[in-house]
Amino acid sequence: MPDPTLPVAAIDAAVRVLDLNDARNGIEPREGLALRVLKLVEECGEASAALIGLRGQNPRKSRSSEQDLVDELLDVALSALVTAASLTGSWAERFGDQVLAKTSRLVAAIPGEPGAASPAPGAVPPAAPAVAPGVGPGGDPGRPAGRGRGIPTAPSVMAMVREFHGALGDDLPGSPRLQDAATRRLRREFLAEEAAEAVAADENDDLVGLAQELADVVYVAYGTAARYGIPLDAVLAEIHRANLTKEAHPAGGKAVKGPTFRPADVAAVMGFTPAAPAEAGGPAGRAVDERVEP
Repeated sequence: MPDPTLPVAAIDAAVRVLDLNDARNGIEPREGLALRVLKLVEECGEASAALIGLRGQNPRKSRSSEQDLVDELLDVALSALVTAASLTGSWAERFGDQVLAKTSRLVAAIPGEPGAASPAPGAVPPAAPAVAPGVGPGGDPGRPAGRGRGIPTAPSVMAMVREFHGALGDDLPGSPRLQDAATRRLRREFLAEEAAEAVAADENDDLVGLAQELADVVYVAYGTAARYGIPLDAVLAEIHRANLTKEAHPAGGKAVKGPTFRPADVAAVMGFTPAAPAEAGGPAGRAVDERVEP
């Protein structure tokens, strides 16, 4: 079964691509937001049409299936999430909180539902119990919290890394830019060191050590991206999208690029356009910082 966890990074990437497309079309941010709300209204109308078609209420048109209705409802949900993500970067956490709070009230209000109490008239049903990250409902460490519910249970790696750098007082760039030679050299050393330690832990059959070193590799990779202003969550989502268009290797090796392969457009995700000059951040990613040494 596929992992149903909410694809937070993919939705954030979609917002960035829509913002880039609006900029190319000369659409101001407020107008773009209004158009996304209208898109949501359009999707609601298509869901209504699917329901009418399912019931056969329009004899001039072919009947819809239940799957058609499900697909249209999912389009409504996706459009709503993209619109919310266009307004705030904390949309995923707020969505998770709303789902937990409102579904717990619903469950508590249904007589006979397992674990549901009969609320007194006017009483506010209790909120869902807090679950520690990595621990499933009921304290089951074998099932990650939020798994199967589509609810994010922890901030993104980038959010945590930016919080760490903020605590150190680091001034991170707001857009992709190469950094000065000393910073770049230090980040390369960090990456090489953590990768070597992960390899060493694996060679020593140290599973716990390997887990920690792999986390360090990810943390340093995201830290390097933050230093360069690279939206790594969005880039990762674009790489994932491209990987899903690959095909299995006939001999069981690395996935191959078949006729359906669509390469990742990392430059677009980073906000680079073909017309942008290299020194200002062109498609080759050769953005420079004023502090770069010759």
